[in-house]
Amino acid sequence: MKLIFHILILIFGSLQLTASRYNEFVDPQILRDNTDNDLYNNNCLGATLPSGRICVYLKPQKKYVKEIDIDKASDSCFYGFCHTKIENSELNHLLDICLMPTTEEEKETACHYKTLDWKPGYCKVLLEDSLIAETTATLRTGIHNYSYPQGKNKMLWLSLFQNMSDSISKKKEIIKSQIRKTDKTSIEGYQIIKNNHSIDKVYFCIQFSEDIKSFALVNDDGKIIEVYGKNGLNSLNPKALLSFDNDTNSLLIKVGLSDISIENAKENLGKEASNQDFSNFVSQADSIWERNLGKIEVKGIEKNKIQFYTALYKTFLQSRIESDINGEWINPDMSISRVPEKETQFSLSNLGDSFRLINPLFTLINPEITKNFVKSMLRLFDFEGYLYVGDVIDKDLNLIKETQIIPIIVDAVLKRIPGIDSQKVWDMIKTYSLVYEQNSPAEIFERYGYIPENYFPQSVNYTLEKSFEEWCTVRLAGIYGDAETKTKLNERAHNYRNIYNKEINSFSPKDIEGKWIIKEGSRDYSDKLDRLIDSETMGSYYWYVHYDIKDIIRLSGGKESFEKQLDNLFNFYKDNFNETSQNHSKGFDNLKKSFLHAPYLYNYIGKTKKTRKALTQLMVESPIIKIKNTQVSDDGLLAAWYIFSSMGFYPVNPCGGYFDLGYPFFDECILHLPNGKDFVIVTDRKEENPFKSVKITLNDKPVKKNYITYEDIMHGGKLVFGS
Repeated sequence: MKLIFHILILIFGSLQLTASRYNEFVDPQILRDNTDNDLYNNNCLGATLPSGRICVYLKPQKKYVKEIDIDKASDSCFYGFCHTKIENSELNHLLDICLMPTTEEEKETACHYKTLDWKPGYCKVLLEDSLIAETTATLRTGIHNYSYPQGKNKMLWLSLFQNMSDSISKKKEIIKSQIRKTDKTSIEGYQIIKNNHSIDKVYFCIQFSEDIKSFALVNDDGKIIEVYGKNGLNSLNPKALLSFDNDTNSLLIKVGLSDISIENAKENLGKEASNQDFSNFVSQADSIWERNLGKIEVKGIEKNKIQFYTALYKTFLQSRIESDINGEWINPDMSISRVPEKETQFSLSNLGDSFRLINPLFTLINPEITKNFVKSMLRLFDFEGYLYVGDVIDKDLNLIKETQIIPIIVDAVLKRIPGIDSQKVWDMIKTYSLVYEQNSPAEIFERYGYIPENYFPQSVNYTLEKSFEEWCTVRLAGIYGDAETKTKLNERAHNYRNIYNKEINSFSPKDIEGKWIIKEGSRDYSDKLDRLIDSETMGSYYWYVHYDIKDIIRLSGGKESFEKQLDNLFNFYKDNFNETSQNHSKGFDNLKKSFLHAPYLYNYIGKTKKTRKALTQLMVESPIIKIKNTQVSDDGLLAAWYIFSSMGFYPVNPCGGYFDLGYPFFDECILHLPNGKDFVIVTDRKEENPFKSVKITLNDKPVKKNYITYEDIMHGGKLVFGS
């Protein structure tokens, strides 16, 4: 019976793949265009799974970094296939386990490739010596299949140390590395690295589909050494050259990783990749990506579908499992804990600004990821006794670097994501908000009503973000009937008013005496503010208070003044704001995280046509493609922006529980919700003109406000934008 069941799954699964094939709309060239420096920087143009620990990617040599390009594959040069999934910052990047197939017995060098074929979960590379390398992955294991030319040597370089940029090498120090042959088909090892203020470790186990014919070790000087029966090498920069019999042309390799131990790496590999059929792994990865990308179904022109599904692919790269398959994970003090059965610890170091768009998207299409984030935070709270917020202060730069976790947690509780202990969440957040050390950033924030620049650079940034955190906490305090905490934090939630400078109509830094910090000798007042103090704030953070827009309109001097600020941002003026205007939102070209929601702010002053006009321009210009020309770091925010905006609604306040209405760019969009219901957005317009009136209905009833709620979506139904 079980066999019949599996056969039916395979049959119906293959039929579904043939009918949909969402994977085919993910464009590798868009991913390549989004990368400033190399193939792996947050775009993962390699083999990986949603939330996967592993990404098998091509590692370019330092001097060839900018030369790798799919359109110019004949000029492309890379160092080998690496495995560690890159996170938001290069400082989080562990040195890696790197494999390079070769047919020549020579010193390890970079290799050119002729062609590169890629799709989600799979990569195929034709090397210059006609060697074919294919890769795929499970959550914790990288899978390689190498096809060597007939009659050529079948060899492989294995290395741990990689060429690093100067900025990385200054922060990292290799303490110890090892490569060791354990039996005739297996290699094991580890690497321990001092990473800024912490110690990072990576352990690996590699299994080959056939016996290792010869095993030569290479020392730190790059010289092959005689091993004399010795099967391992400890050094800072160990490498190994392996050879295999030429009886067959193919070689299957499986690489298991763990942050904890070699035994865990072996267990990860054994339980996730026991199969010896490479095509089976490829099919499995293809099915997983197809299922995840298929959570949103869009209908429209192919170009827009390609942009949409490439964007959706990118958002699924922004989460990463941290625990091994046995549930073990590393605590902040390097001790080992184990999650309950069927649960997973997620990495929290890559959240960054994901609260703005990525997590609100997950609550709609994959709340399991949101649940894992929150439960991972709760485990750290149990261990530490306080809320984990990343490196609160970078001791080298004296910068505040809190990850905005509070909005993610509060939003999950308010949306009633299943599996979350909401009372425990409230206890954790209340402790974080009310208990702090003297002279800590939080204590200084309460004492002054803002963060003085004398204490910490980027004070405007922190003051605004902390105000938003307090507002989020107030929402939970209201639910739990904690009137005292609600009153206290509600006052602090409006501390942003204390740094609003009416002379420049924006936020700016103050010192401990409450005086604006200015440059000496500046002629114009708007130039006196030291923009180097906080370069992110002087224009973009004017728009940051997305949770109390009415108050910002008031501070700005009213709707007319606020509209003028928006018009300056989008280059909208009376003389060019018309149906034939060809302006290209020049003010919005330098996109920043803090005002991605700006197009929707016209709704708050009754100018919905301008919202639609701004969105039309931005969608036509395809910001997901132009991301490398902006100042937004490539962390998936623009991808999520594109997804929401093209569907026709957007979380201006990411913790508000509602979505502001925009201007959908697909004929039809279907959200296949986790509760089994569908939410359908239909665009029934006779002509594409943002200046025409738009009649919006939800389940055949007129929508009288410029937003819909989370509950509206989760109940299922149809949202129609009509003429």
